[in-house]
Amino acid sequence: MQFADGSTAQARARLLVESQPGVASRGTGTASRTAGTGLVIRLNPNPIETRDAFQDYNGSRSLYGRGEALAVLHHPTSKSEGAGFLLRNPVIIMDGFDPNDESKLDVDTKDSKSLLTQLEESGILKGLEDLNRDLIILNFPKSQRRQVSGGLTNDDVDGGTDYVERNAYVLETLLNDLKPRRALDPATGQPYKYTIIGPSIGGLIARYALAHMEQQQLRTDAGLPPDPWWDYNAAEYISLDVPHLGANIPLADQHLLDFFSNVQSARDNLEQRLNSVAAR
Repeated sequence: MQFADGSTAQARARLLVESQPGVASRGTGTASRTAGTGLVIRLNPNPIETRDAFQDYNGSRSLYGRGEALAVLHHPTSKSEGAGFLLRNPVIIMDGFDPNDESKLDVDTKDSKSLLTQLEESGILKGLEDLNRDLIILNFPKSQRRQVSGGLTNDDVDGGTDYVERNAYVLETLLNDLKPRRALDPATGQPYKYTIIGPSIGGLIARYALAHMEQQQLRTDAGLPPDPWWDYNAAEYISLDVPHLGANIPLADQHLLDFFSNVQSARDNLEQRLNSVAAR
């Protein structure tokens, strides 16, 4: 390396390559298991499907959003209730920018760890356990979607890079699906309220959902009673590493794209991520 003043410097590094582990499945379906001391239960054997559809910006199609969720119960009473559990001190954490749904909900692959594993290894599950806070994890899978015009899409829609609005409708649907599962807070006599945490674009999804539901609550349609669907019942909203004011393509990604310009597979992979709906 040579500097402008004529001086030079050398740097050395060692690269250690470890073999890839095999696929480690944590299981699927509705059967319960544990993560740490938490009881893990799939909320629904079928994907969450939104009540409302969202039309792509170019008007090409209107699709219903899809999501999948599981509960990690930490409150002793919630765990004792098993599959018929009620949520206590609930926290909702959702997936962020996730091309090709690489971070599955609860299944580790050779390429990526699941959301459940990431939360477990980062110590977040332990922190929630210490506070007796039940957790809901929300993922946006890559799958076919139901169309307003009828039938399913021929291609898979990548939920991890889909429109913020369509994924926000998934969160809205989840919040409503969970309403019957909220226990009463002994301090207030009212159902527990949620803390909603969104990392990366998940923070934008949560912010949009809460703002949208609040706007609908404030509407005063003559002769129509308030619609309880729009009651989001959230006490706290936390965002982590979220581009609330927009974002630019990182300089490193720009150089990486240029570096791999002659490697078709690598270039295609980078361009797919950068040209995705969520990135744009």
